Amino acid sequence: MMRIVMDLQIVQAEPGGVQASIMIALAKQLAALVPDNAELILVLSAAFPGSIEPLRGEFHELLSQRQLRVWYPPDGLVPAELGRHDIRQVAERLHQAFVAEMRPDLVILPGLWLGWQDATVVSLECSPLAPAAVALLPDKKELASPETIGQDRHAWQKQSLEQLRLASYLLEVPGLTVVPDALEGLHGTECIHLSAGIKPKAAALAEAAERLWELAEREQAKQAKRRVSSSGDRPRLAYVSPLPPEQTGIGYYSAELLPELARYYDIDVVVNQDSVEDVWINTHCGIRSVAWFERHGHEYERVVYQFGNSRFHAHMWSLIEKIPGLAVIHDFYLGDAVAYREDVAGVGLALPQELYHSHGYAALRPLLLEGSRSEAIRQFPCNYSPIREAKGIIVHSHHARELACHWYGEKIAEELEIIPLLSQLPEEISKQQRNAARKRLGISLNTFLVCSLGVLNKTKLPHRLFNAWQKTSLQKNPSAMLVYVGGSPDKLGQKLQKEIKTSEHSNQISFTGWTGSDTFRDYLIAADVAVQLRTNSRGETSKTVLDCMAHGVATVCNAHGSFAEVSDQGVWKLEDRFEDEALVEALDTLWADAEKRRVLGEQARMQIQRHYAPAFCGQRYYEAIEKAYTKPTRQRLEVIKSIVDGLPTKALNEQLAASIGTTLPVCPPQRQLLVDVSIVAQEDLRTGVQRVVRSILSQLLEADLPGIRIEPIYTNPGMQGYFYAREFTQKFMGSHNKVLTDEPVEAHNGDIFLGLDLYAAGIQAQCSYLESLRDRGVQVVFVVHDLLPITHPHWFPPQEEQAFENWLNCITRFDGAICVSQTTADELSKWMASRNVQRHRPYQIGVAHNGADIRQSVPTMGLPDDAEEMLTTIRSKPSFLMVGTVEPRKGVTQVLDAFELLWQHDHDINLVIVGKRGWNIEELAERLDQHKEKHQRLFWLQGISDEYLERVYADSTCLIAASEGEGFGLPLIEAAQHGIPILARDIPVFREVAGDYAEYFNEQSPLETSNKLIRWLSDYKDKNIKPSKGMPYKSWNSTAKKYIKLLLKKQSY
Repeated sequence: MMRIVMDLQIVQAEPGGVQASIMIALAKQLAALVPDNAELILVLSAAFPGSIEPLRGEFHELLSQRQLRVWYPPDGLVPAELGRHDIRQVAERLHQAFVAEMRPDLVILPGLWLGWQDATVVSLECSPLAPAAVALLPDKKELASPETIGQDRHAWQKQSLEQLRLASYLLEVPGLTVVPDALEGLHGTECIHLSAGIKPKAAALAEAAERLWELAEREQAKQAKRRVSSSGDRPRLAYVSPLPPEQTGIGYYSAELLPELARYYDIDVVVNQDSVEDVWINTHCGIRSVAWFERHGHEYERVVYQFGNSRFHAHMWSLIEKIPGLAVIHDFYLGDAVAYREDVAGVGLALPQELYHSHGYAALRPLLLEGSRSEAIRQFPCNYSPIREAKGIIVHSHHARELACHWYGEKIAEELEIIPLLSQLPEEISKQQRNAARKRLGISLNTFLVCSLGVLNKTKLPHRLFNAWQKTSLQKNPSAMLVYVGGSPDKLGQKLQKEIKTSEHSNQISFTGWTGSDTFRDYLIAADVAVQLRTNSRGETSKTVLDCMAHGVATVCNAHGSFAEVSDQGVWKLEDRFEDEALVEALDTLWADAEKRRVLGEQARMQIQRHYAPAFCGQRYYEAIEKAYTKPTRQRLEVIKSIVDGLPTKALNEQLAASIGTTLPVCPPQRQLLVDVSIVAQEDLRTGVQRVVRSILSQLLEADLPGIRIEPIYTNPGMQGYFYAREFTQKFMGSHNKVLTDEPVEAHNGDIFLGLDLYAAGIQAQCSYLESLRDRGVQVVFVVHDLLPITHPHWFPPQEEQAFENWLNCITRFDGAICVSQTTADELSKWMASRNVQRHRPYQIGVAHNGADIRQSVPTMGLPDDAEEMLTTIRSKPSFLMVGTVEPRKGVTQVLDAFELLWQHDHDINLVIVGKRGWNIEELAERLDQHKEKHQRLFWLQGISDEYLERVYADSTCLIAASEGEGFGLPLIEAAQHGIPILARDIPVFREVAGDYAEYFNEQSPLETSNKLIRWLSDYKDKNIKPSKGMPYKSWNSTAKKYIKLLLKKQSY
């Protein structure tokens, strides 16, 4: 992707200035003219926090917020001092590294002269690898004489403007900017003219923007051709890989590749084995142990790691972290190698930690909850650590790149270089060679030999080949033979051997077990047909199919994974999910048609020569290695080292470390959805809000969200910032294993903060911290459950209204809100209008109704000893149910008054209240506790489990929803799920939730209410009430999906 990075610190430092205004206008033109497959990124500085949100607002319709990036210069930059090279030098290197990480093709850097009186840091990198830079010429006023601005400032500006010599192109505003007299040599540098006057016109800016995109395209083409020129000395390369005689295909692959790489490098091989049995390697390469390499790895100019999914590669994880290099990923899924690190190499918790860091909590579920280690390894690649640490990455197929895109996103997938597996093209096999090979194998010359080569496991579909064999004409031919060439380490291979031995085809079919390279090659020479099948590919690439093609064997494969990329001209290719009949047809046809076998073999060799020849692949390797070592490094430790190298110790303080860490963070492979669960994580109060939190969190943790990882977080009173709630989340998921610990949250551009829990005091305390997240490019959204403390303050304790007002003032500074009902959304909009909330970007208000399936809300379980007796009492007579925390607004007093009248008139009915004791109900609570009908026809069930509540719903006659105000009204839906009728107060939110599936009342006095209940009981007896069954509702799963759509802006607010 072509990319322009434009620094806008000049706009932050000189808001409203002429040049700042011109740069804003130019940036907008660049944004409006972004070509296809191109990107514009704007750089802002955290040194000017008050300007960040206004600038985000300025561009919100032109660019995504992720395209505005913020860097964090260290403190101590003001005032500037000539000759002070510590902090400012660090800041310049940090800024350069920040820009380089974006891999621009063109950098626009206005304001090189700024920074004397503020914290602006703009500098050009003096390096042949630095991207081409466009610098803005200074304003005439910036070139004032020493007498006007002072000797020190004049000398400092002169030194800063010297950097104009490093610019590839200049921006000029005729009549405003000038070339400094001391830099007359700049007249040869290409200038882009912004206009013919001080205030550029739109047409002139558009023309300049078009020219800048043209230049970016030109520079991109230059960078694609750029390679480090040879200094005459061949670079030393450390090649880390298993080698023969280790029983791994990657070892033999490396033995073929090394002679080609030796054309470009002096090579030492680094092995974790006792000996190397390859003549060429022993003759031409130094052989080093892992221990030796750990001490001397820094001495090599190039390092290449060959990663595979087996024990032969387990030691490479720690090596690449200490000594970064280029990683060749042969198997995209590396969980088996990680498991070996834990089991044998003694790296404690290696598997769960790699699963979590690569994929988040979803990958821990099968391991910790289901106890299935193999399932976790099967489902998840578990490979991000080497990808993160590598200078560059090579894979062997587009399929592997597609997997990287699925698991880690396009940005990482773009970094993968695709180089096909090499395959030696032997001399054309003569008849004499074929006969000799068959003689060595004990196979007669007239046998029709079909081979399946490679380790037997279920992904190779060996049983499918056996099934097809039994249906072919070959199974009737005593001279036909099927040989499985390779070991069978798993139970499936062993089971197949037993099955074949007891079948009528036992004389035709045989298994070789593990073979040496000579025997393996003999089978390649001797075979008439090879059958190579695959399923459940995990990104691996088969060299065996290439070996078959290179030896001119007529090869049958299916179009699965990387096999789909093999040319149809070189193999007989079946569909990915083929029927047995298609394989039968291929075998029968190739058996009967020798000419077809010959032509297919010749075409296969042509494909190998054209696309897989060692010399071709070796050159591609060289280009990939040099590209990895010549592009702006993404190695955080190396960048930090380059920043602080040679600086005095005083510069290396905590503030500097924080600046570097925030500007050049170690980012997880996916965007983070940071879910605030502060209250639930510390004490689940089991209120309605907490039920929402539990339910949504549960669904988010189980959701399949490519490119997104769910991270519950929390804050505590007195804490600044948030912590990852890892210990809580493991328990919440049902695991008692402690494999992860809580650590401070590291949020990055593109992440999302979701204030799911209602923690008003905590959010107010963290408002400044959350503003820093927003400035960083984190989207900050809150869930609003209701506005009742504002709309009905008399229902709450005296201090609640102001506390809630403060909370609303805080959350409306950010990006948006998700409301649990349209009623709540409307009330929030009205509140914002009444307070005249000022914003730089629109505040997005969305609606997502709560779910209502209790069983998906992480329900509490358990019944008290008297539960069955209680439920029998409820069933014994008409029972009216009220659900919710007992508060003044809930209408409990009105309903109780009405029931007392009914009881006085001999209406034998129950009133069941389920909910904990709330605030301001001392008189009501005493009345309920001392009521003469208590435990007779009046029941107050406090703190009961969700399991018990479901039973109470099921045995009740009617739900009374008498609340005078709610944010949603979950009990109405829960009652409808159990099919019990609903009698609800006529308020907007209840109408929104229940619609025509409830009966409504407006009565206020006890007498009116009791009469309403008498009429309802009569209608109930006559079966003339509105049924609640069929009321539409959302599941918690669908509600969570709505959250995701709103947060990812796949659905408008």
